[in-house]
Amino acid sequence: VIRDLPRWLFLGTLIYAPWDYGGTTETSIVCINLLLGTVLGLWLIELAVRRRKLEIANILLIAAAAILVLGWLITWNSRALFDGEFGVFVPVQKRLGFAPSSIDATISAVWMCRASLLVASIIFIADLSQRPQWLLRIWIAIGIAGCSIALLGLLQRATGAVLPFWEYRPYEQSSFFATYYYHANAGAFLNLVLPPTAGLALRAFQRGLPVQRAIWSTATLLLLVAIFTNTSRVAQLLGTLTLLAIALGP
Repeated sequence: VIRDLPRWLFLGTLIYAPWDYGGTTETSIVCINLLLGTVLGLWLIELAVRRRKLEIANILLIAAAAILVLGWLITWNSRALFDGEFGVFVPVQKRLGFAPSSIDATISAVWMCRASLLVASIIFIADLSQRPQWLLRIWIAIGIAGCSIALLGLLQRATGAVLPFWEYRPYEQSSFFATYYYHANAGAFLNLVLPPTAGLALRAFQRGLPVQRAIWSTATLLLLVAIFTNTSRVAQLLGTLTLLAIALGP
């Protein structure tokens, strides 16, 4: 339980995150941060209890440490605070005058908390991916999340929805897709999940798995239709390039 609980919780987070407005609202950011914090906390407990070393490249640890040290240094050395009531930046004394600094200490601290969780999650994924079974489960979770978002977006287009989840508001939001209020964010997400989903379909064909072949072929087709149904031209261009790369790949 100690070993597998953070792993299953992370897979659940992968599926949950795009459904909570893709982590693009203040509330969804907080929820995803709490989930990732729980995953990482349980993972650290598992490492301590089992006295297990990380199975990742040292260069990843060095890069992650460099990013976080620089970010927190800039935050710690902030030179101003934003006053929302008066709409002005209030200067504060820099701790290191020669070092780079942030213009808003509060926003930088909030962002760095999120960045720390995301960078730590990369290390968690790198360690988890050393096990083929869990690497496959990560791909499956990504495929489920992407296919479900694509299906929701297509249902919205078919039924003439005016807001995500068929919400009611006194105005229409024409640029949304699925759970994303901005269609370009949805297009970026769909393009990110397309290669792993297509890879699962290719794996099913290579191994002669008829049920999985039907499932992942349908999922890949749904993603392609959703990408080109989305009104984001950049997302459509990237989807075309991704499809060509997959078709021309080895």
